[in-house]
Amino acid sequence: MSLDVGNYLFEGPYTSPDSLEDKPGVFVVFCHLENEYKAIDCGAPDKVKSSVVNHGRRELWPNYCSGVLEFAVLYNDTERAAIEESLRNSFKFHCRDDSEKSGG
Repeated sequence: MSLDVGNYLFEGPYTSPDSLEDKPGVFVVFCHLENEYKAIDCGAPDKVKSSVVNHGRRELWPNYCSGVLEFAVLYNDTERAAIEESLRNSFKFHCRDDSEKSGG
């Protein structure tokens, strides 16, 4: 299963972070409602699964979703920061870092 996100092909979406692996990569949190996916948040951690499970904004994600929270992942160690930046420039994520909130 795969999902086009921006210019990248992600694995998923998965309904549980249990399907993710603790490898470097980029994750995107989606709200899936009536065959539509709305991007809520993203990150580019060293360990994707652990980051999703323990994410500081995880409690906020349901506030932006009246459907099912789902996760997509692109495992990549060398370009993950650039991929995350590209996604953040392409999508209006509902959950953002504090530094991004103050900037605009």
